[in-house]
Amino acid sequence: DEDTLRGYFTSRREALASRAAFFARERERAWPDQTVADDLIIEHAITRIEAELRWHDLVLDRIGKLVADQAPGADR
Repeated sequence: DEDTLRGYFTSRREALASRAAFFARERERAWPDQTVADDLIIEHAITRIEAELRWHDLVLDRIGKLVADQAPGADR
């Protein structure tokens, strides 16, 4: 049902946002032997998580239509 699906996506989005915040903090901290590769790895992780967050936002925005489309008898 819609509430269950919305709850799942909301929970997953919150977990992703927490992960994004972690990597953002790591990006701000530099360690003594940090390399350009380290910076690129962190940027890669952040970029992937941001893409996931945008997709989850899109799903949450359209979840009502998604559920309605899957209902028995819905036009496809």
